[in-house]
Amino acid sequence: MTQKGKQLLITFIILFSIGALVLMWQTSISNASHFKIATTSQHAGHFKNLPVLGKQYGIEVSIDVYDTSREILQAFYAGEADAFSLDAYTYISTYHRLNLSKAILGLPSKYYFITPKESVLPARANIGVYDTLFATYIIGDPTLNLLAYDDERQMTAALEEGLLDGLFIPENLYDDTQHTLVIQSDYRGYYEDLLIVTEDWISDPSTDAFEFTNALLRGLSENLSPPDEESLMSIMTRLFTDVQISTRYYYEDLVWTPDP
Repeated sequence: MTQKGKQLLITFIILFSIGALVLMWQTSISNASHFKIATTSQHAGHFKNLPVLGKQYGIEVSIDVYDTSREILQAFYAGEADAFSLDAYTYISTYHRLNLSKAILGLPSKYYFITPKESVLPARANIGVYDTLFATYIIGDPTLNLLAYDDERQMTAALEEGLLDGLFIPENLYDDTQHTLVIQSDYRGYYEDLLIVTEDWISDPSTDAFEFTNALLRGLSENLSPPDEESLMSIMTRLFTDVQISTRYYYEDLVWTPDP
């Protein structure tokens, strides 16, 4: 290769490298300008004021509502969620696959195991659930056949058609005129789901994303508190004892503490 050719090659490499860096910077800015929350209908109301907060930081906040933790996790794995809600059992059991995402707040929650009004629960009953692991621990009856559904309408229709004998549902779907309550989650000591934020938004204190996450916390913490340590550690111990997880976690592993 001639000297002139080498110079042209070097110039091309430099220009290409600069272009790549600019593209990475633009992508980073673009990602940080949009904060997506994946949650359920039970918790969507907690975040209704966040779009106003986002405007103060030049960040567009969107709230995507899903029926199940499986759908929420799929949104996270696809890079479509910067924050997401999960029940504590699902969060801890999948923590090793969440890329250093951490819980930041507890979301007051109740779940109900119900049957149709005036019905009798048969032996080996079929129960419709959204999330099998969580329902297994709250219901606590190994004789029941838990069937996972992704869609509220499908699960409700199956109950009405007699294909299911009961449901395990969040509080906002419970209707005491149509349902008989068998168990509710606080009977089992379960009071809150978790709001989890991805590592990109909490890892670097110098970034606008980190500052926004702190502001988000301050905005939400008027009505919400950090996850309850005793409850979270009790669930972790239960999962470890039952070999649902292979590692014990500390509270500090699972929960992010913001700047004062």
